[in-house]
Amino acid sequence: MGTPQGSLISPIMNNIILHELDEYVIKEIKPAYHRGVARKKNAEYSKRYTLSDLDKEIIKEYPDMKKALLRSKHNRVAKGSKFSAMDGFDDGFRRCHYARYVDDFIIGFTGPRIEAQQIYELISNKLKDLKFEVNQEKSKIYHSNERNIKYLGVYLRYFKHHKLKWRKDGSATDEITKQVPALQAQAINTVHFRAPIDKMLKKLVDKGLAKRRKDGTVRATAYLKYCMLEDEKIVNRYSAMIRGILNYYSCINRRSDLWKIFAILRKSCALTLAHKHKVATAARIYSKYGPNLTVRNLGKEVASLFYPKSLKTKIDFKTRRGVIIHPSILDIEIDKIPGSTKTNLKTQNICEYEGCDKMENLEAHHINPMSNIAKRTDLSTFEKALIRRKRKVVMLCKKHHNLLHRKRIFI
Repeated sequence: MGTPQGSLISPIMNNIILHELDEYVIKEIKPAYHRGVARKKNAEYSKRYTLSDLDKEIIKEYPDMKKALLRSKHNRVAKGSKFSAMDGFDDGFRRCHYARYVDDFIIGFTGPRIEAQQIYELISNKLKDLKFEVNQEKSKIYHSNERNIKYLGVYLRYFKHHKLKWRKDGSATDEITKQVPALQAQAINTVHFRAPIDKMLKKLVDKGLAKRRKDGTVRATAYLKYCMLEDEKIVNRYSAMIRGILNYYSCINRRSDLWKIFAILRKSCALTLAHKHKVATAARIYSKYGPNLTVRNLGKEVASLFYPKSLKTKIDFKTRRGVIIHPSILDIEIDKIPGSTKTNLKTQNICEYEGCDKMENLEAHHINPMSNIAKRTDLSTFEKALIRRKRKVVMLCKKHHNLLHRKRIFI
């Protein structure tokens, strides 16, 4: 009855089965609900500069008032309900666009709601033929003005296309015309993408990275599952979260909405380090590691929290220029936790015992450096490095690993 969620074969099987739906929409739905080259022109809009006989008499008497009179007639139409160059109710014009990602698809339709309902029923029947069921909670007919249209984790927002503003009168030369400012339509004809900050905050709370106060606000909290990791890995995992969110929402129009999410993740990272090192506040962690939570090993920087310096939109949405891909995210093991018997996590590719250079048959030895060696006075350079790095896992060859467990060597 289907494939396991998250398996590699699921998207392939979805594309194979739903290819028939794609063909149905392209060959049958779109030809029936996609017609017309362009909308007809709005007659009322075209007549806004038409002069009546009375207007002509006034201009004949006062020629200097012609431009001011035309502006006045233009403003009257602009304040009305038909300030649009094209007829929005043209019965000969329809548009139908279809997009699908695995099993999530969306259809954009320009036309009356009754025809949108017909498309919805046709698609539902086709999915039933393919042994699919429509999710009634997620599937709905929306008007473009609604603010809760969500697709693939992004809000789709349309704004009124006839938002008015006063046009600058730099082109006007005579004083009479300047006294009658002209209204101008601020056209916004493309969809705006917005990040669902409310849903993202709820997800942070559900995962345990944040808590919700009584007043409804959200604050960061320590993520206890990461407290067993080394400092370097904690910082790298939070960096991966921030990079992933920033990359996924690179398409949105107002990236500054993400500051709230990133601030919570940075504070959660600091609190996680504070909980691990038994520090009371995140402020002390910031004073020790710096604002970017930089982790150093023997004076050398080994990890630093990725935190964007700016969230200004720098992407050309037509050419996709400016999109940065971070392949290094794929190298970070997000799900594996050191110390679990189900993982084979290598922290080094060579035996870490002093003087040993074996690189084969390495085994992970899990230790608590502070309790094992902190009380000794005859510490080697290797052992001191373990204390500074708060290491929890040490890679040893099979020989030294056995000697360690037989108490023949100590670390």
